[in-house]
Order: sequence, then structure tokens, then C-alpha cells
Amino acid sequence: RKLLDIAAVLHEPFDYDFWVQTAGWDDETVLTHSNSLLQRQLLVEVPAGYRFAHELIRQVAYDQVNPIKRCDIHRQAGEVLRQNQPERVEELAHHFHHACDAKTALQYALEAGSKADQLYASQSAVDFYTWALAWAQEIGGDAGKLGIYQAAEKRGQVLRILGDNVRASEDFEAMFTAAESLQDIGKMAKAKRLFGWCVGDRLGDRERGLVEAQRALELAIQADDKQLIAFLYRDMGAFHNMLGQYSQSIEALNSALEIFHDLGDQIGQASCLQFLAVGYHFISQYERSLQHYQQALNLWRKNERMVETANTLCDIGYLLLSQGLLTSALEALQESKHIFEGINARGFLGWVTLGIGALHRYKLQGTESLVVLKQSLTYAQETKKISPFTDSLLALHRGMALWGLGHFVDSFDSLDQSLVQARKGNIPTLIVGILGDYGRCLRQVGEVEKSLEYHREALALAQKIDFQDGVVRVLSELGLGLVLTGSVEEGLKRLNEALELARTMTSWKLAVAYINLAEAYFIQRNCELALTMARSGVEIAASLELGELAIWGYLILGDILLEIEKPDDCQDALEKGLAFVRKEHLALAQFRLLLSLERLSRLQRKSQRALSLCHHLQDFIERLHASTQNFQYRNRLMDELRRLSLLAGAKIIIPAQGQKFETVRKAQGDGTSKIRILWTFDAGSPDELILEQDGKVALRQTRILRLLEAAAQQGADPTQEEIASALGVSARTIRSDIRAIGQHGGNRA
Repeated sequence: RKLLDIAAVLHEPFDYDFWVQTAGWDDETVLTHSNSLLQRQLLVEVPAGYRFAHELIRQVAYDQVNPIKRCDIHRQAGEVLRQNQPERVEELAHHFHHACDAKTALQYALEAGSKADQLYASQSAVDFYTWALAWAQEIGGDAGKLGIYQAAEKRGQVLRILGDNVRASEDFEAMFTAAESLQDIGKMAKAKRLFGWCVGDRLGDRERGLVEAQRALELAIQADDKQLIAFLYRDMGAFHNMLGQYSQSIEALNSALEIFHDLGDQIGQASCLQFLAVGYHFISQYERSLQHYQQALNLWRKNERMVETANTLCDIGYLLLSQGLLTSALEALQESKHIFEGINARGFLGWVTLGIGALHRYKLQGTESLVVLKQSLTYAQETKKISPFTDSLLALHRGMALWGLGHFVDSFDSLDQSLVQARKGNIPTLIVGILGDYGRCLRQVGEVEKSLEYHREALALAQKIDFQDGVVRVLSELGLGLVLTGSVEEGLKRLNEALELARTMTSWKLAVAYINLAEAYFIQRNCELALTMARSGVEIAASLELGELAIWGYLILGDILLEIEKPDDCQDALEKGLAFVRKEHLALAQFRLLLSLERLSRLQRKSQRALSLCHHLQDFIERLHASTQNFQYRNRLMDELRRLSLLAGAKIIIPAQGQKFETVRKAQGDGTSKIRILWTFDAGSPDELILEQDGKVALRQTRILRLLEAAAQQGADPTQEEIASALGVSARTIRSDIRAIGQHGGNRA
């Protein structure tokens, strides 16, 4: 029975020698009684030793051991392991924990947690550190406070990797309280630093993070802890960076790098290099940024720091993404994702997948982008890694992916949400980016004045924080908007300023500047300059696989070539642009491309192709009209499409306010044939007057007559049920109204 009790307490499988030593008997006695247990089939032999025949047998045996006796067995097993196999720290922690030996349990729980952490068994590490915290509280006194400090620090670090940043921040606060009780200024400084970093970086409160780092720096200076001082300069540099304060950021980070270099601390140097790379990225010094990232990556890999390696690869992916180097960016992001998945660092996966989602958006792969961005949001919610910055960036890329697909209502909702979050978090670079994209979308739907308002605000903010990347982009968008509204001289000045600045930056920004300037020159009918600019912009955009930008470039190039009477080259350009568009897209660029191709076909007297394209355009308009029922700029959008259609001479029907398409019975058919027609449901002021003078019934009867007239003109003969459905009433009501109209001389009814 005693052997069975011991077996129930030991970790399975257990070896024979361990069993003998824990029992404290001689070998012959154990052999005799163990044979009895084997014969009764309570235990079985396995290659590694012995185990219970069934888990239920072990559980029953364990439950029947007296709790006091159970503690004694755990203690004896722990002592045997400590003497013979001290490296088995996980089992030592388990046995001394269940032996209720507080001091020894604390020691081995910390060691076991550290070992699990090194093996990336993060949840096991959390469990061991939780035991350590409990025993440290049990011990009390200075030893207990020191134990709380150590366990809280270690558990907080693991929780941060798992993405549970709220609990991590609570652990760092407990760590500070313990250090304060010990009156240890150095430990207080370290705890304050960890808390500030968690709150500022992981929970997104950058300003508080900066304040906490400054407080920690004061303590670290008192403690004369040079390494901690360096880390705090690094943290402050990072927070200044996140707040758009780039000169302060670089100054603080260089101070940290100098101290780390003097100390020979490679980990500290790598950390500073990584944040300096981020800073240089934001001030558009891309080569310097990439150089710093590569130096940091080499140091992380040399020191086998997996989390930091993956994090730097992710940042490199974002840098390459901002330069339009999409293939290289995807490779870096996917490698980062693979490492994070391998070590189960879910707290970081949301940020990596957000970058991959953005990449799909730039390639005009809207459907794929939305899937990945949804996955990113799931990671962020699961790990509670939500902040105004990530919320805003997710909403921005989701909004622009939806825009590329032509889902304008949802797109503008997401862009509104993104702007609100960015303003709430006071993230200047992100505000500039959102205003730039939002303004461009507004211009495309015809809201040029509002677009100019957004771009002027973005330019002022970008110049204020010396965000050169944003300055170039917004200058270009603002310049084109000014040309479109008649301020040609000022607009061209802005566009040429953007082009000159872009020459020193990324190819992506240069392509944007070329294409916008090409459109501006084309509006002024300076076709020679426009053609040069368009060709340069398209060549870059296509080589970078920037789908949306390439479409607009090919469109403008095609229109220029058509204007200078080069129809074959025009068709080639337009077809290349159309190749970037997928069937599910409903983007305005697609409409413009089809419009230009239809015009080209008419000029070439290819009537069948022109007719086919005209049908495509009409289908586009009808789908777009149906999908923008709640779009606040719907009427302005339809006016803009109507203007473009008139300029191109295309014979397509575009609904005005109060109009919509309906499918009804065709006239002179077999009674089952259907036809699409345009009906005016609301005539505006005349309808309001009838409603005011004669009431709702009279208004409905007037609308019935109007619908019937329009149907007859368009070759339709709608049924009473179709009219009822269109007006949102019953067929019985329509029949009653028709009788009333007939009685009053309404022969048309």
C-alpha cells in the first residue's frame, strides 16, 4: 500500500531507483511488493520504468492518500530528486509545491518558470511563476518581498509575450510595490520602467509611457545603474518616436546607444538600433533606416533572441512596404509570422498580419486584404493588444481595401472610424496618412472642396512634425485638387514641389508625383509633358505591382494617347490597366477605364465592341447605384459619373436623385420576358407640392402615372405587382388607385 501511495504521487513514468529511494526501503523489499502490484495489474512496466494501468486507478489511489502523508511523500520525493537529479527543476517545483515547503517551492518554481520560458513553453512558465508568487506572499518579510519582485517580473514578461498586457502591467505594479517596501531604488527604477513600457507600448498610452519612463530615469540616476539609464533613454526615444517627436527621439536613442556601446551590451545596442531605424523611417531616411534594422537583426540573431528577431523582421517588412517593395516586404513579414507562430507569441501576430493585409490592399487584392485584416483584428482582440494606433491603422487599411472593391458606404465608415481613433490617440503621422487617403477618395466621388480641406490639414500637420514622406504625398494630392478646381498656377507649383522632393525619396512616392502631375498637365492639354510624366509614373507603379496606382497611371496614359491620336498605343495602355482589375471590383478607376475603351471603340468604328462596353458600363452603374443606397455622397458621385460620361460621349443612363433601376415585364413579349428600366420615384419639389395640397394618396397616384409613362417610353409593361413592389405598397392598393385614376379620366392608367 505504501508503494502504491508513493507511485500515485510520483510523475509518470517513474523509474525503479527513484521509487526505492523515495520509499526508503531496501531493494529486495521493494522488488517483492512491486511484483504484487504488477500481478494485480494496478501498475504496468514501460520502457522508462513504471506507470499505472489506467489514469483512473492512479487518481483513486492519489485521492485515498492522507493529505499529511501526501505532503511527506512529495517532500521525500523532492529531496531524492534534489540529491540525485537536480536538473529536473519542473518536478522539483511540483513536489516542493505540494509538500507546502514555501522557501524551497519558491526557489524551484522560479527556476522551472525560467526553464519553461527559455523553451518557449509560455503557459507553463506562467503557471510556475504563479506558484512562486503565492509562496513568496506566504513567506512574508524581506525574503517574501524579494520573491514577489522576482516572480512578478518574470511572469509579467511572459504575459507580455502572450499578449495579456493588462495582467502584465498589474505584475509590474506589484513588482514596484515590493521594491518600494524593500526601499531598493534600483529595483524601483527597473519596475517603473517595465510598467511604463507595458502601458506605453503594449497598451497604447504613449504619453503616460513617456511620463513613467522619465520617472524611472530619475530613480535609475539615483541608483547609478548605467545599463538601466540606457534602457530608459531608449524607451523615451521610442515614445518620442510614437508621438511624432522625431528629433527628441533620435537624440534620446543615440544617448542610449552610446552607453550600451561603452558597456559592451549587444542586446541594448540592438534595441536602440531598431528604434533608431523606426525614427529614420519616419523622417524618410530609408537607406539609413534599413542599415540600422540589419545591424539590429544581426545582433538579435547572434544572441538567439527569437522574439526580437521576428519583431525586427516585421519592422523591416513595414519599411519595405512603405517603399513599394512589395515582394521583399512580404518575405520579411511571412518570416516574422513563421517565427512568432513557432514560439506561440500571439501578442505579436496581430501586427504582422496587419502588414500583410496592407500589402494585399496596395496590390488591389481587396478580398484577400479583408480576410487577413479580420485575422489581425482577431489576434489583437484575443491578446487584448488594442490601442488607438492599431485600431486606427486596421480601420484605415480595411477602409481602403473596401474602396478598391467599390464598397463606398463601408469604406467611408471605416475611414471615419480610423480618423477618430487617430485623433483620439494623437498619432500625427497616422492622421496625415488617413487624411491623405480620405481626401483622395473624396476627390474621386466629386467632393473636391472637401478633399482640399483634408489635404490642407494633412500638409500643415506633416510640415509641423517634419514628416517628409507625408509632405510629399499630400503636396501631390493637394496640387491635383487645386488644378481641378481652377487654381492651376498654385496647383502646378505644389505638384512640381512634390516631384522634386520625391526624387530624393522612394520610387513609390515618385510614381505618385509623376501620375498626378501627368493628370494635371493633361487637364491643361499640355499633352507632351503629360505623356512624359505618365509614362514615367506607370513604369514605376507597374514594376512595383502597386495595383491601384498602376490602374490610374494607365488610365491617364491611355487618355493622353487617345487625345494625340495614337489609338493602338491607347488601347494597349487601357487594356494593361484593366488587367489589374478583378471581376468583384466596383472601383471608379474601372468605370473610367471602361469609359475610355468605349470611346476608343466608337472612334475606331468598332460598333460591336463599343456596344458590349456600353453594356458593361450600364451594368457597372446599376450595381454601383444599388450598393450605395446609404452613401452620403451618392448624389454627388452620380453627378460626377454623369459628367465623365457626357465628356466621353457614352450613351449610358445614370440615375439622378429620386431615381432607381427596376426589372419589370417587357412590352410586346411573351409575358415572362423582363427588362431593366429607370424610374423616377421622387420628382422633388413638384411631389412635395402635391403632398402638401392633396395628400399621400394623390401623390402615390401621380407617381403611378409617372412610372407607367416612363415604362412605356423604355419598352416595358410592368405588372400591378411590380409597381406595388417598387412603391412599397400592396397590389390591392395599386388596383384601387388605378380604378380611381380611371374614374377621373386617367386613360393612361
